[in-house]
Amino acid sequence: MEVHGLSERQACKVLNMSRSVFRYQGHKPNDSEIKKELLALAERNPRWGFGKMLAYLAREDSNLRTSRM
Repeated sequence: MEVHGLSERQACKVLNMSRSVFRYQGHKPNDSEIKKELLALAERNPRWGFGKMLAYLAREDSNLRTSRM
């Protein structure tokens, strides 16, 4: 925008994009605790697959949101 001398509003209008989409900054959830638990569970039960480990953690921890996986 600065190179071409356009304002944010003008640039978004040219690109047919809303300004809220232009300004949006996504965020990544912090899943480090879940990753640690999955790794520890995989070491204890190497024959379990991801689905079984996830089901086990979901039963053990009511705060676990499986939709994030």
